[in-house]
Amino acid sequence: MGGSEKTKQQLLEELNVLQARLAELERSEKALRESEQKFRILFENANDEILYLDRSGRIMEMNQEESFSGYKREELVGKNFSELGIFDGQELSRMQEIFQETLNKNKTRLKDFKIRHKDGRSIYIETSFCLVEKDGQIEGALFIVRDVTRRKRVEQALQESEERFRDIFENAVLGLYQTTPDGRIILSNPALVRMLGYSSFEELSRRNLEKDGYAPQYPRAAFRERIEREGQVTGLEAAWIRKDGTTLFIRENAAAVRDQEGNTLYYEGTVEDITEQKRAVEALRESEAKFRSMYSTINEGMALHEIIYDATGQAVDYRIIDVNPAYETILDIGRDKAIGSEASELYGTGEPPYLDIYAKVAATREPASFETYFAPMEKHFNISVFSPHKGRFATVFSDITERKRVEAELEQYRDKMVLAKRLATLGTIGATIAHQLNQPLTVVRLMLEDVQAELEKTPGTESLRENIREGLGATAHAEAIVQRFRDFARSPVPPVIEEIDLQRIADRTFLLFSESARQSRLQLVIEDMSHLPKINGDPSDLEQIFFILIENALQAADGEIDQQLAIRAALRDDRLELEFCDNCGGIDPQDLDRIFEPFFTTKPRGQGTGLGLSIVQQILTERGGAIRVESLVGQGTTFFVDLPWLT
Repeated sequence: MGGSEKTKQQLLEELNVLQARLAELERSEKALRESEQKFRILFENANDEILYLDRSGRIMEMNQEESFSGYKREELVGKNFSELGIFDGQELSRMQEIFQETLNKNKTRLKDFKIRHKDGRSIYIETSFCLVEKDGQIEGALFIVRDVTRRKRVEQALQESEERFRDIFENAVLGLYQTTPDGRIILSNPALVRMLGYSSFEELSRRNLEKDGYAPQYPRAAFRERIEREGQVTGLEAAWIRKDGTTLFIRENAAAVRDQEGNTLYYEGTVEDITEQKRAVEALRESEAKFRSMYSTINEGMALHEIIYDATGQAVDYRIIDVNPAYETILDIGRDKAIGSEASELYGTGEPPYLDIYAKVAATREPASFETYFAPMEKHFNISVFSPHKGRFATVFSDITERKRVEAELEQYRDKMVLAKRLATLGTIGATIAHQLNQPLTVVRLMLEDVQAELEKTPGTESLRENIREGLGATAHAEAIVQRFRDFARSPVPPVIEEIDLQRIADRTFLLFSESARQSRLQLVIEDMSHLPKINGDPSDLEQIFFILIENALQAADGEIDQQLAIRAALRDDRLELEFCDNCGGIDPQDLDRIFEPFFTTKPRGQGTGLGLSIVQQILTERGGAIRVESLVGQGTTFFVDLPWLT
């Protein structure tokens, strides 16, 4: 009995143990079912795509009705991932390698793959694997997939943007920088490094802008104060110092970058090199100042105009836009009256003067110049016209009325000189004829007088004596004609004696020849004669001497190089000495002895009569004076005039 009861006791204990184990199993099974239910809920509702692969890689289950790749569940379940055609060759190899590593219990990190969507486009997925084991045996793996196409595209766009920014940063013409408030340079692109004359950013970064960055007239403290106050600066012009000590003018845009508490971390900005622009502006300013000074001070009048067109585009008038002071002086028209006025009204002509010329210049922009007589003002003008802009024109003009008067007077004087030369020629011819006829006429007269005397003694010769008397009368008439030729040759007109101002005669002759001298490139230099006392004499004699000797030098000047004629006067005792000294090439020695002969000339045919120096010598001889010459070939000639000084 005892043994049976013990066995029963043991059975009861074992039964209790079995009941406890059964309860534990029921609890475990319930927990497993709950866990499986939770996993199923998680599996089916996860945002990520989860595929269960067996060891061969065949898809056994998936949690989405449609894959990220565009395929339905039924199109994927039961197929090996290598058969789907969504992986390209290289990507498929990577996938197989990672799947095998997972089955070998090697840890794998998240991997990105590029796959082909069902519609043919490429998408990007992020994947991870985890092993599925049962009873210690590996049955497969969970393939967890997330569509990262959007992220990849954003990353790609960011990368491209970064590359573009880097390209801009490295190749920008503008300088780019970041500097700290205490003056350290923490970032600079190559353009700024080059601007400042450094070989590298490392070399530039050793510079502190607070100590040696800015030109004295542009202190960094002013920049720092402004950017801290306003948060940014725009279009700020400053001057920085290059490595070699030269000045770099810049235009800067910058902003302060601050942390959440508002503390400035650094300044970043762009820098434009405006050194050449500054120099150009300064040069333009200087040029404008010079032009404005010239515009205001030159003796020539200047005016700017705009053409007025009608509806058909025809030029009908022009308006004055600006004038210089010389314009007011020359035309006697005030600036206020001129500016804004139309030419047809301003000049009182009814029609705008020279509109055809001005309109053509304004249209073609081809300059023109001309001389004209403007009757309303009774003045002669030399006018140059050009067009600074289409439809506008500017005139530069000078009053040449006095020059025209002098030219006309000079022309008249030359006409008189030509006449005088012709008369002198005629006088010389007359003197020669008179000399040749005088002796035969004297012989004829004497013989007729002898015959007349003999006939007076002979009766009945009245008719012969009458013929002799008529012959003597004709002879006397011929002698009178010869005498008139002699008188003409000796210029019998008595001189006009008056008080002579030698300086005035010199100035007058200088004025007559000033334009001709300029054209011949002959500089007339007349030394001061105002200190000499006035004398009595015939002023026309001295005028002719000055005129002929100056014209002689003008004809000797070749016009190719600048030459000079110097005229000097001095009083020695009771004689006036004049010197006419030029450097116009000199006279051949073999011609020196003949230059005072009438009609002798070394000039080409048509350029001289050979009477000028002969007339000078004749005048001086008649007035008790003399003329001599010294000349060196290749250098020049000096005429020395000597006259008695009669006060």
